[in-house]
Amino acid sequence: MDNFLDFLNERFGLADLVEEGIKFESEDGKLYLLYNGQMIPVHLSEEDDVFLTVNNKLKKDKTAIYNGYFSSEKNRLMEFKVLKLKSAKHRDSPFITKHKYALNGDGFKIEISKMSVEMVISFFNSQEYVGYVKNRIIQRVERYLERVKDYESRGKKTTYITALNFSDLFIKRLPTAKVFTEDKWPNLTKQLEINLRNLEKAFYILENNEEDCFNYYLKSWDFSNPVRFLKDEDIEISFKIPSVSYDEILLKFYKNAMVAETVNHSFLSFYHVLEYYFLKCTEKNLHQQLKFFIDDPKFNSQQNNLEQLISTIKRGFVAQIDER
Repeated sequence: MDNFLDFLNERFGLADLVEEGIKFESEDGKLYLLYNGQMIPVHLSEEDDVFLTVNNKLKKDKTAIYNGYFSSEKNRLMEFKVLKLKSAKHRDSPFITKHKYALNGDGFKIEISKMSVEMVISFFNSQEYVGYVKNRIIQRVERYLERVKDYESRGKKTTYITALNFSDLFIKRLPTAKVFTEDKWPNLTKQLEINLRNLEKAFYILENNEEDCFNYYLKSWDFSNPVRFLKDEDIEISFKIPSVSYDEILLKFYKNAMVAETVNHSFLSFYHVLEYYFLKCTEKNLHQQLKFFIDDPKFNSQQNNLEQLISTIKRGFVAQIDER
């Protein structure tokens, strides 16, 4: 019990949370949350020991940080928040289910599944957790106190009111994308860029195989919108990520087309992809023709050669203007 008390009071005693006036105490072997002079029971289970274990492990990992995403250079792992933009057509529910995705690339692998306890604890120790306390924990505590007051006014037993579980003090384990790499990181900033590019590839593979459509985000969580969870069979869906480069702009257009709610928006996004490739091919063709002229041993600055060169450039330019 003392370990849990120290763990919680250490966090809630920091400058960013101390003004909320939340403390924890134990009495007769039970854990209580103290708020506005009221004692709210906090139920513990054997599974809650994992929070303490992981917290101690993270203290030893000097490379573990949380900055909108979880990162551990020691374990060559980055974990990102993901948002499901659109569910797979063969799944009826728009809500989160328990299946997970495993995608393997050249020197890395990506898993989209329930948030790791490491990220939960890292978030708990971050500034971002303050918003969770204000918008979720305190609201839940106040609702509990209101129900107790209501029950007491009607002479009903308050022991039947569900208070708090220890796990309620932590963010729900939403889906996240975990990127594991084999090679040593060049540096944190560069590795972040690499991992995000590979993550975009993974999302494209899923979209192209008519699976769920995801996007990552690095901003703070919005706790104003509750997330519903469905019980579902544990399923792992695996894909191979080819060792090719994808144009990031085209991936964004493709994603917009896949998640568009209207046919017109979808058409416009796909049209941008086609337009891009047309212009790309036109430019490549012009480049090859110019290279042919310049590399020709007979080419010189005589008037007829220059006129042919200018004519070729004009044709390429007009072709691009006509398409636009």
